[in-house]
Amino acid sequence: FNLIARDAFNGTILWKKPIEKWSTNMWPLKTGPTTLTRRLVADGERIFVTLGLTDPVAMLDAATGEVLKTFPETKGAEEMLFSNGTLYALLNPAAEWVLKDYAPKLQQDQKRVAQEYEWDKKPRVLVALNPETGKVLWKMEGLIAPLTPAVDGRRLSYYDGDKIHCLDASTGREKWVSVGEPRRKLYEFNFGPRLLFNKE
Repeated sequence: FNLIARDAFNGTILWKKPIEKWSTNMWPLKTGPTTLTRRLVADGERIFVTLGLTDPVAMLDAATGEVLKTFPETKGAEEMLFSNGTLYALLNPAAEWVLKDYAPKLQQDQKRVAQEYEWDKKPRVLVALNPETGKVLWKMEGLIAPLTPAVDGRRLSYYDGDKIHCLDASTGREKWVSVGEPRRKLYEFNFGPRLLFNKE
């Protein structure tokens, strides 16, 4: 596996970064679990990415691919967001790939993914850090459903499988919690709800 940067105008490869360990390409539909799409964010000049399934977040120079900094506090990062100069990472405290035991079986995988491989409902750690200094600004632990963290610079929200929580993005202090929000029974790895901010 490789992280590849291309010229957006003509597709020319600018640089490649090898990734030694990643999710199996035998996952149904070859698209990978949906949470893998939340392993890379960019701010124009820098790229924040995990260069392995259980690796901490690395900050790369977008033009060259050079690793500028690695943040050891983010080991086990499963998702990340970037807003107003702050990097937010959702960490698995066990720091291991949740689908490490997945193995394909012929003709059954699409159904298995929909019925057997579900969110483990174990606590995660949400951490906010300054990428310039590497300083952790705040962190909190709790049930945080995959793909639900959203940030608009002032607020950060997530879904815990029952309620929506809204935090102050700069301090991590909770601003409000919703009443119970219904969800589908299965919360499998080829699905995930999204939270979005709209205006005020």
